[in-house]
Amino acid sequence: MSDGRWRWGLAWLLLALAAQAPAEVLDDPTRPPGHPLPSSGKARVRGWHLTGIWIRDGQRLALINGRLVRPGQHIDGAQLLTVGPTAVRLRKGERIITVRLLSRRVKQATPVARN
Repeated sequence: MSDGRWRWGLAWLLLALAAQAPAEVLDDPTRPPGHPLPSSGKARVRGWHLTGIWIRDGQRLALINGRLVRPGQHIDGAQLLTVGPTAVRLRKGERIITVRLLSRRVKQATPVARN
């Protein structure tokens, strides 16, 4: 077998072995402190977890429980009513629920050190 063919064969073998290796779950460096890790999809998320908000050109979207939702759409038994810059409002039955993007403690400005 020529040197080039041997290298290609080795590359394919390594690729096949890598594809069979279990995927490692990596920590998201942008995840806010204290925010739960995403589930594997097998366990249901209890409640609603807001992880992103997009407001652009009059269009408002929210990332709730890993799904992109527009106002009027339903997510896990609740209807998305409004999307604001830091929170969304949901309706479940007669209840109105506010879900915030980050806790106020995290959103406070930190003092800048002066020399």
